[in-house]
Amino acid sequence: MTRISTTDENSHQTNESITLINPTDLTQEQSIFLKEFLEGDDQPEVFLPDTIYTYKEVQFKLTHELNWRLGKDGISDCFEVMKNSRAGIGKYATVDNIEGKLISFSKELEFVPAHTKPHKDRVRKFMFFKQDKEEEQWRDSIKKEYKRTKQAGHLSVRKPVFFRDNAGKLCAYMFIKKASGTTLHDILHDKSKMQLDIATRKTIAIAILNAYIEQVANKGLVHNDISLKNIMIDISNPKQPIVTFIDFAFAKKIHKNDAGPHIRGTPLYMAPERFVGEGSSTASDVFALGHILAELFGEQRITPGPKWGIKEIYRLNKKGTFDSDLIYLEEFEKDTITHYLLPMVSPSPEDRPTPEKIKEMLRAEYESSTGLTKNP
Repeated sequence: MTRISTTDENSHQTNESITLINPTDLTQEQSIFLKEFLEGDDQPEVFLPDTIYTYKEVQFKLTHELNWRLGKDGISDCFEVMKNSRAGIGKYATVDNIEGKLISFSKELEFVPAHTKPHKDRVRKFMFFKQDKEEEQWRDSIKKEYKRTKQAGHLSVRKPVFFRDNAGKLCAYMFIKKASGTTLHDILHDKSKMQLDIATRKTIAIAILNAYIEQVANKGLVHNDISLKNIMIDISNPKQPIVTFIDFAFAKKIHKNDAGPHIRGTPLYMAPERFVGEGSSTASDVFALGHILAELFGEQRITPGPKWGIKEIYRLNKKGTFDSDLIYLEEFEKDTITHYLLPMVSPSPEDRPTPEKIKEMLRAEYESSTGLTKNP
């Protein structure tokens, strides 16, 4: 098998003599041919749509990118067929949508569209090599993210795959379960933001705490990067919102001491002790959750200015108060809920309540305000 980058395409053969193969719509002949090609590659990781491949003297291109991964049995090969769309993008990673997968049957491949098994729908997290790190350190950080995501359990993560692209750049990817809904950031701040009544906001708040307890704390983890963009909310049923915590890149085991000078995470939601190298804990996650819940109820966060540095954000987070009133609350309930949430952003971690305690208080307030006598 050989491959030719698009930059070499014109010097080898015209487009008319290159076979175009669509992995989502294979003829029987193409299915047999592509299966033999994929099985014969010694490094079956990534096959790009902008590359000419040669096999059995046939030159061809793919309409979709193919990414290899181990099958569920840990032995068989599986190829995810990527969509030409992204679910999210960051400085060092993208989250990409998947069209479906190619699985082997006898001598042929079969394409299974993702929409036929929505409960197994996945996305790909694609990570770029961080130039400020040594290669071994970068690889270790991704392996740790995989371990912590696997420990959390709810994202059904697959082992990371490391490879070099056609330009020789080091990259990695791993597949995770696609969380339903959208980010809490988009729900609260998108231009077409949803109009949420106060009962729905309270239900979401309790669901966030439930999800944190079940997906993070009870799994023996500290998330370390809780923000509006790392919480997915599905409110297709407002009375029973589905909450998913994502991005465990900076997560750690609860009892691991990570004290030190390195600041990792989203500064606006970082507890004061983390700025001064005292390490993280469930209490530092509670600090982030305090502002998250306050924003859900109407806190207007101060936006760091272009000249702000870590010291300015540290002083902002250390004040122990919210940046504004919780404007979505009615006057008769504002004092009560503010009283419940304010200790969560205390400068002292030992003064912050547990997630269970906050959930208990908010649930009792919700039941009292709506006349319910059981969990919402």
